[in-house]
Amino acid sequence: MSISFIHTGDVHIGMKFTTSKLDQDTSKNKRIEIIDTFLNIVKRCKSEKIDFLLIAGDLFEDELCTIADLKIINDSFKDIKNTNIIMITGNHDYLNEKSLYNLIDWNKNVYIIKEKNLSKLSFEKYNTDVWGLSWYEKEKSAQRFKDIKLNKDRNNILLLHGDIIDKKSKYMPIDKNHLKDLEFDYIGLGHIHKHQYISNNICYCGSPEPLDFGETGDHGIIEGIIDKNGLETKFISLANRRYHIKRLNINEDMTYNDILDNVINVDNNERLQKDFFRIILNGFIDKDIKPKIKELEYKLKDKFYFIKITDNTKENYDLEGLLKNNEENIIGRYIMEMKDKGLEDETITNALTIGLEELLREKGI
Repeated sequence: MSISFIHTGDVHIGMKFTTSKLDQDTSKNKRIEIIDTFLNIVKRCKSEKIDFLLIAGDLFEDELCTIADLKIINDSFKDIKNTNIIMITGNHDYLNEKSLYNLIDWNKNVYIIKEKNLSKLSFEKYNTDVWGLSWYEKEKSAQRFKDIKLNKDRNNILLLHGDIIDKKSKYMPIDKNHLKDLEFDYIGLGHIHKHQYISNNICYCGSPEPLDFGETGDHGIIEGIIDKNGLETKFISLANRRYHIKRLNINEDMTYNDILDNVINVDNNERLQKDFFRIILNGFIDKDIKPKIKELEYKLKDKFYFIKITDNTKENYDLEGLLKNNEENIIGRYIMEMKDKGLEDETITNALTIGLEELLREKGI
């Protein structure tokens, strides 16, 4: 029997963004947008007539989410009565006596896997078994699943929240070869916030709405079908906003207005007004202009929805003067070598700066 599913997780409803240097209004708006993006996932379940909504842990932040937040989510589930909603918990919403999971009267189509060991939910109407493992603690050691007996005449799905990237992780390190050997039709993973395919049938969905500058690129959901021909999946971008990191190479000939124009032109105006931007400035800068860089964020606040500027520039050296006075020694030869390689290259510029600092220090300049 053919079934359709949406795989999501790492939603982190209630997150406060206290370490992201967002102002109060931006933080509040971000929390609202996280819920809105999840509600859009629910709407897609309805419009696409999805059979299973698979949530692979960290739906919310246990210490920060409110009952009201979850009531909004649970209320939306009433609109997708024909979709089976399967949840496991993760390290941020792990089950305990005071868990919000236990304080909500969930709709009949919601199934939370609460057993401490890997367990199975069977859906006879869909000829489908969904296996999953929930968290009861903030950290979890590696797991080996030895007693799984799959009925190959049924659709078999596994939900896990853990780390397949870092073998030394405190958050349930997972051996990908072990997962492959289990022979599930689809394995939906949570914990890593960037969507990625570990193999054709083992996927991290990523966070549907990115949470910080460590989560650049597209964010959304994995949508799939399992039928007699096998598995077919696709990534669907759903995020309201994106995070961008832009690097600009500055040189000592640039004026303040030149730098300002370069920052404004890092992307088109539509994205500047919608997304989060971190601008990293590298290279050499006029020593009289460098103190003014601190003002750029304030000056550009109306041009960007959010801008953070990281100033890695170095006050400019008088290269020609240094070269003239050091033609016959290692300093002059080093400057010539770097110039030949091309100072427009950020890596070469950084190497020149670091090298000159050391050479001039040794010479006592």
